[in-house]
Amino acid sequence: MALITCPDCGNSVSDAAPACIHCGRPIAAASPRTAAPPAGMPPLFPGPGQPQYPGAPQPPAWHPDPVLERLSSVKTIAIVNYALMGFAPLGLLSAVVAVVLAYVKRDEARGTWLESHLDWQIDTFWATLWWIAGALIGGLALMFMLDASMMATLLMALVMVGVFLWFLYRVIRGAVALFDDRPVG
Repeated sequence: MALITCPDCGNSVSDAAPACIHCGRPIAAASPRTAAPPAGMPPLFPGPGQPQYPGAPQPPAWHPDPVLERLSSVKTIAIVNYALMGFAPLGLLSAVVAVVLAYVKRDEARGTWLESHLDWQIDTFWATLWWIAGALIGGLALMFMLDASMMATLLMALVMVGVFLWFLYRVIRGAVALFDDRPVG
């Protein structure tokens, strides 16, 4: 009796053993010089649906990780939200859709790095809305109270340009952090 190396798993096994105790490959017909299995023997590394050696340990069935699937879903929504927010200057409806999606998916992202992105999107939306409302109310107040329509229009335009640039910065900064797989903020 001698120890030989199993051609499949590379572990030492007795040459008198009927099968490798580690992987289940039949050994009786094997010799140190024989690398290929005898005719009629299943392949050394069977693929899906091919027969295994009797008694060989079965590989674990692959099951998708539910946490990774959930994070993948939330990341997809975050990407869609940044795209929708990028189109918001063309129409407010896309930003409203983005913030609704962020609110819907926020509970799924709770406790993960993606939560910061959804919160970032929500904060960006509401802060932008408040700045726009403040600029409009302030501009209208200047127009009617001081009868300074030219100054009010100029002030509203400056605030709106500033809000637009800030909004664009927030969307780009968030999207870059998302594509780098890191939190934002």
